[in-house]
Amino acid sequence: MSTDRNELLDKLGRAPDRMQRLIEDHPDDLLRQAGDCGGWGAVEIMAFLRDWDVVVDDRLSLMLEEENPEFEHEDPDLWSIERDYHAEIPDTVLAEFRTGREQLIKRLNNLDEDAWARTGHMPDEPAFTVDDLILGLFQNDQEHLNRLRDLLL
Repeated sequence: MSTDRNELLDKLGRAPDRMQRLIEDHPDDLLRQAGDCGGWGAVEIMAFLRDWDVVVDDRLSLMLEEENPEFEHEDPDLWSIERDYHAEIPDTVLAEFRTGREQLIKRLNNLDEDAWARTGHMPDEPAFTVDDLILGLFQNDQEHLNRLRDLLL
């Protein structure tokens, strides 16, 4: 595995710790408050990150099993409503995120070079590799953990 990929997986593995540091001194009722202008609050961001790992893991499975599978676009705003994110218990969400992320990292560490080159695609979009999928996960982490930080400052 390349050094860059190892570094990326290491950073992905540290995301739950970063989340924990961001929320640790805040009461649950604050973490459950809606964000500015009715946007996502802290627990909704946390739950999204947890659930997005499931989507990534499912896509990874299909990319490893099928030739260039097609994936549908997801609607995280709808998830937030349907899954009642605002009522989640922050410590539970963090624990579930940590467990899911550890399992995903373990799985990624066991991939060979050919697996990292496997592809999938979104409708009417070019194919992307497992490498691209995981880089996108990292970028998603950064965006949402920064939003969480800004919300709690």
